[in-house]
Amino acid sequence: MAEAGLTGCCSPRIAGGQRSSARRSPACACCGAHDSRPLWPRHAGTGRLTLPLHRCRRCGLIFAWPQPDAQEIRGFYDADYYVFHEPPAKRWGRAAQLYIEYLLPLESRGGRRLLEVGCAQGELLVLARRRGWNVVGIELSSPAAEYARRQWDLNVRTGTIEQHAADVPPCDLAVATDVIEHVPEPRRFLGSMASALGPGGLVLLETPNWDSPWRRLGGRHWIGLNPFHIFLYGTRSLTTLARQCGLENVEMRSVTHFAHALWGHRPELDCLVRRLPESLAWRVRAGLDRLTPPSRSRALCLDPPDSCDSALARIEAAARNGAAPKKQGVFHPWRTSLGDNLALLARRQDR
Repeated sequence: MAEAGLTGCCSPRIAGGQRSSARRSPACACCGAHDSRPLWPRHAGTGRLTLPLHRCRRCGLIFAWPQPDAQEIRGFYDADYYVFHEPPAKRWGRAAQLYIEYLLPLESRGGRRLLEVGCAQGELLVLARRRGWNVVGIELSSPAAEYARRQWDLNVRTGTIEQHAADVPPCDLAVATDVIEHVPEPRRFLGSMASALGPGGLVLLETPNWDSPWRRLGGRHWIGLNPFHIFLYGTRSLTTLARQCGLENVEMRSVTHFAHALWGHRPELDCLVRRLPESLAWRVRAGLDRLTPPSRSRALCLDPPDSCDSALARIEAAARNGAAPKKQGVFHPWRTSLGDNLALLARRQDR
């Protein structure tokens, strides 16, 4: 549905930030505790909207309060939503990254039934189908879902996982990347994903990583403070949410969105670099780019695929080179705090 992006890149259309005074006091959507403390307000877009952030003292979940209602949220993701207008290299590069990081290691498991929740215009589903998966998508945005059906002949349902969990075929892998931070009822959302699994099936989530050192460094300039994000998770809150939904961790790790891999273009650093004279600023950015450690994310950022065929070629090269990541375990802080995004692979406890 969305990705972690620059604060203020697009502003939700909520008139003046008005909220009903009848709404109840904040409660944690992960653990249910009424025990939170306010952090700092964040300003989205032109500053018309201010959403104070709260932190649950029990599980650490970060959430915006007050929150938009379901009708307002649905209106955010119409044909004007910025993700649907990204250049091909960013869309195909992201799809290739997701496939290499998560689906490529699972190709040897046998089951190839994939459900993607929040599939946007379907790039990941297209790549997976070409790699032998039987794919189904669910997308809240009607224009994006229609594009995926018309352009790629994909089986994409318009709506939410809560609406479609009972009528989609059981899947071996249910994926939601850059989605759960947007949904107003994460326990219901994740529980519906779990109910769509077949025997031995897995759920994969990826979401902005509150534990990231970039967040600590950047503060209000952190890239995860997207005005569309109403929840932000760290390792503790995401694990709590999974357990609340009857899921057990198989693996947890962090990654960085390929488009934000180069240090010289990080907003957390750019807010400082921009204070320099322009003649010096570009040299500093170039130096930071050179200092960025080698990684698959960096390689994709420097040379992103701009079509389905070039994305497939990148995946095939990764498969030949044995680039699929190995399992890294669950609770290793240095593995789950370095990247912008936090990834959870989990299975139902009763299966």
